[in-house]
Amino acid sequence: MRKILLLICVLILILGGYTLANPIPVPTLIMPREYISIEIIDFEEGLRVRVTGVYPFKNVDFRKVKMYFPVPYDVDWDTVQVYVDDKLVKWRISDWKYETVIGNYPVIE
Repeated sequence: MRKILLLICVLILILGGYTLANPIPVPTLIMPREYISIEIIDFEEGLRVRVTGVYPFKNVDFRKVKMYFPVPYDVDWDTVQVYVDDKLVKWRISDWKYETVIGNYPVIE
């Protein structure tokens, strides 16, 4: 049963994770690729999932850039960290929600 649950989690992450993990740049920037790493750890009490994304992009002469990142509902907000050029940056929970076919997700900016 645990293997089936793990397989379902992996499929959800593969099919839905792409949509949920992508940052939404405003204004539009050049982002030729992204690197997403998903780690699933099986514990006695359940599964823990860690998603790490690296999004290299080029700023085309914009003075200010705001990035929005959708976050799952049950995230521990104290564990969310955002880095730009290896420097930790402050973020806040946005009023805007990211709409998907599986629900509206909170967004950090």
